[in-house]
Amino acid sequence: MAIVPVKVRLRYGIKAVPTYAFMDPGSTVSFCSESLARQLGANGPCKSITLDTMGKPYSMKTYLIDGLKVSDLDMTNEIDLPVMYTKDTIPVSQHHIPKTDDISRWDHLKDISLPEIDADIGLLIGNNVADAYTPFDLKTGPAGSPHAARTMLGWVVWKVMRDAEEVQSDISCSFSVNKAEVTAVAEVDQLKHLDRLVRETINMDFPERLIDDKKEHSQEDIIFLASVNKSITHRDGHYCIGLPFKAEDVKLPDNKSMALKRLDSLKHKLQRNSEFGSDYKEFMFKIMSEGYAEKVPQEDLHRADGRMWYIPHHAVYHPRKPDKIRVVFDCAATYLGSSLNNVLLQGPDLTNSLMGVLLRFRQEGIAIMGDIATMFFQVRVPSEDLDCLRFFWWPNANLKEQPVAYRLKVHPFGAVSSPSCSSFALKQTVEDNVGDYGEASCDIVKRSFYVDDCLVSVGTEQEAAHLIQSTTALCKQGGFHLTKWVSNSHEVLQTVPIEERAKDIRELSIENQNLPNERALGVYWFVESDSLGFKVSLPKQPATRRGILSITSSVYDPLGIAAPFVLKAKILLQSLCRRDIGWDEEIQGEDLRIWNQWLSEVKDLDQLRIRRCYKPSGFGQVVSCQLHIFADASDVGYGVAAYLRLCDESGRISCSLVTGKARVAPLKKMTIPRMELTAATIAVRLGKVLTKELDCDIHGT
Repeated sequence: MAIVPVKVRLRYGIKAVPTYAFMDPGSTVSFCSESLARQLGANGPCKSITLDTMGKPYSMKTYLIDGLKVSDLDMTNEIDLPVMYTKDTIPVSQHHIPKTDDISRWDHLKDISLPEIDADIGLLIGNNVADAYTPFDLKTGPAGSPHAARTMLGWVVWKVMRDAEEVQSDISCSFSVNKAEVTAVAEVDQLKHLDRLVRETINMDFPERLIDDKKEHSQEDIIFLASVNKSITHRDGHYCIGLPFKAEDVKLPDNKSMALKRLDSLKHKLQRNSEFGSDYKEFMFKIMSEGYAEKVPQEDLHRADGRMWYIPHHAVYHPRKPDKIRVVFDCAATYLGSSLNNVLLQGPDLTNSLMGVLLRFRQEGIAIMGDIATMFFQVRVPSEDLDCLRFFWWPNANLKEQPVAYRLKVHPFGAVSSPSCSSFALKQTVEDNVGDYGEASCDIVKRSFYVDDCLVSVGTEQEAAHLIQSTTALCKQGGFHLTKWVSNSHEVLQTVPIEERAKDIRELSIENQNLPNERALGVYWFVESDSLGFKVSLPKQPATRRGILSITSSVYDPLGIAAPFVLKAKILLQSLCRRDIGWDEEIQGEDLRIWNQWLSEVKDLDQLRIRRCYKPSGFGQVVSCQLHIFADASDVGYGVAAYLRLCDESGRISCSLVTGKARVAPLKKMTIPRMELTAATIAVRLGKVLTKELDCDIHGT
C-alpha cells in the first residue's frame, strides 16, 4: 500500500510528531488518529459524519481538527492540511508498510531507500490534499510491477505485494474510505457565518484599537511587498503587477471539469431568469469589449506545467442598487484541495482607516466625493500569469454554442490579492508623479481614499473645483478613472462635466433642483441640507438570537451617532447569550416585549440628523479647537461621546458631536468603578485616534 513516513505539527506549534501516512486517493476527506491528535494537543468541535465505504454507509462521532501541517521526515517540504476528522485508528495494518527489502528485487527501484520509523499509521491523506500527490519523479518498470513517485512527502511506492498467504490473513484489516459525507457541514458553515458576523460587529465597535495599534507587516506581507515591487511595471497607461504566489514553483491541478460543471449550472440559471441572463451577458460583453479579458489563443490552450486554472464565476446584485450586477470570479473555488486563493498571498491592508476618512470628510464646508470606476480591472496582469485566470464563456453569449476558454488580463474581483494589488498601484501612482502634481492632490490620494471611494472636504468652491481636476488627472496617470463626482456645492458641480457626475446628478438642472441623497462610505449623506443620518430598512427576521444579531448588525453606524439606541438591542442579545438561548429559539415574554419596542422605535432613526461639517454655515476663521470627551458607565454598559469645540476669530463657539461609542458590560460581573475606569480608558484611546486623524491643531483635550 502507499504508506509514507512523515512528520505532523500544529500550524503554530513547534513539536513535530513522526507517524506514517496512508495515501488514499479514493477518499474525499482526510483523517488523523485520535492518538496522534492527543500527542499534538489538537482539539476541535465534535460532529457526526456519515462514512460510505464500499457502499455501506455508517455514522460515527468525530472531532474536527484544523491547523495541521504535514512534512517529509527532514521537514524540508510542508503542506497545510485541510480540516481533519479524527478516528480511533486508521484502519490499515502496519503489515502493509513498504520496506526497502520489499522493493529491492525490482531493478528500477533498487536506488530507492524507504526510511523506517517506530510509529503507527496516524494519517489518512485523501484526494483533498492535492499537493501530497503531485509527483516530481516517477520510477516505472515492467507491466504489473510496482512503481514509485517522489512527492513532497518523500517516495511513495504503489502496488507492493507480499506473498498471497500473508495478504489473505490480514485483508480484513485493510480497506480505504471511498467516500465520506459530512452531515454537519451546513451547521458548521452557519456557525462560521455567525462567528464572522459577531466579529465584524465587535470590530466595528472597537475601531479606535484598530487605528491606534501600529500595523506590523507579517512575514507573508513582506514577501508580498517584495513580489509586487519586483513585478510592477507601467505600460500603456496602466500598472501591471504579477500574481503574488506564495511560492515560485506553485503547481495547480487541471480543474477544467469543475469549471465546466459550474458553468453548466450557471447556464440553467441564465435560461430560467431572462432579466438576470441579460444583465450577466451585458457585463461579460463589457469586460470583453473593454479589453479586460481575451480568448485563449489556440497555441496556449494546452498546458501541462501546473500554471493553469479555470475560475468559475457567478453574479450578485448590489443590495442597495438592484439594477447593478457584478460578476464575481470565484477564486476560492476548490478542486482536489486546491484553489487559486490558496496559492496567492493576500498582502497587507493598505487601505486608509474608514473612520479617519469620515472624520476628515466633516472638517470643512465644501464636500466632494468621487469613485474610481472598476478599480481592480485597471491593474493589469503580465502575460506569464494570464493562464491562471482562465474562465469559460459562450462565444457571443450564445448559450447554444460550446463554451470556449477565455482569460482575464486584469486582477479579478474575487482574488484574495486584488485589493492589496490595486491599492499598491494607486499609491505607486502618487510616488511616480509626486513632482508633477500639487501636494494637495497627492495627499488626497494618500489619505482620502477608502479603497475606491474618495471623500474630501475643503474651505472654498475654487479649491474644490481645482482638486477635482488635479486629482482626476493624477489618478489617470496610473490608469484609474476617478469619476461619479458629488458635491454639496452647486457651483462646484457646474465645473464637472455632466458625464463625470454621479448618476443621480447627471439629469438634474443644477441651478434650480435639489441635490439627491447619497451614501458616503455607507453613511447617508443628505447632500442638499448637508447633513448625515439614516434611512432605516431592516431585513425581516424571526425573533430569535440569530434574527436579533442580523438586524442589529444591519444598522450601519461607523460614527456612533445612534450608539446609545443600538446598545439597548445589544444588551438584550447579551442577555439571551448569557442564558444560553438557542440561535433559532423564538424569544418570549419580557424579552419579546423589549425587542418589539426596540423595533417600533428604530424607525425614528430616519428623523435623526447631524451636521456633516463640524463648523456651522458662516463660521469664521477657527482660532481654537478643543476635544471634549465624556465617559460614563453603569452595570449594563458603558459609553463615550466626543465633541469638537471650535472658537472663531470673533469669539463664536460651536460644538459638534464627532463620534460616540456604547458597549455592553462584559459577561463577567464588574464593579461600577471598574466599569467607569474602562470607559475612561476608551475615552483616552479615542482621544488619541481623533488627534491623529483630524487635520487640525487640537489645543486641548
